Amino acid sequence: MLWENSTHPVPYGEAVAKMESHVKSIISGRGHNLVWFLEHPPLYTQGTDPRATEDIKNSFDELPFPIYPAGRGGRLTYHGPGQQVVYCIIDLKRLYEPPSIHTYLNALQTWVITLLKEVGIEGFTIPSSPGIWVIDPLDSTKSLKIASFGIRVRKWVAFHGFSLNVTPDLTHFNPIVPCGNDSGMTSLHALGITISKELLHRTLQEKCPFFR
Repeated sequence: MLWENSTHPVPYGEAVAKMESHVKSIISGRGHNLVWFLEHPPLYTQGTDPRATEDIKNSFDELPFPIYPAGRGGRLTYHGPGQQVVYCIIDLKRLYEPPSIHTYLNALQTWVITLLKEVGIEGFTIPSSPGIWVIDPLDSTKSLKIASFGIRVRKWVAFHGFSLNVTPDLTHFNPIVPCGNDSGMTSLHALGITISKELLHRTLQEKCPFFR
């Protein structure tokens, strides 16, 4: 397993090109599984779900940041400073026998839920609403989204991954319906949790389900 941490925001196109290159190296038998910690400059990414264009509340021209076709599954979301993006380039054939996308996605979700538990937050999944959710502290009947997922798989090599809202500007989600669900977004900061990047990364590594 390789680990990489980018200390400066990585342009989206640059990140995708790097993932594509690493996927090719794994498929050829030369590469190793990689988990990459990074942030992006403010931007929106559009997944392959044909409903993604419905997630813009007004028009493309009114979006405050550029929008990029992501090539991953899912709909439209925001990425930016204060959001921990975790890209996992993983050979599912090495991980599971037989290889399973469903099992992999469950592992990603459990990974985030375990991390949240470490900082005193109860995260959970909602059927038909991808992502990790928490109870709204101001209204216990509502749920807020704290982490988003989107992956792509090529020849059983998975890439892209998930994003966890740590300290982003949550108003940047306002021009869109994130991943098609307008229930609301939250972050560790909004929930009163402060965590350093060093501790966040160390905890993610310690709880990583892919050490094989």
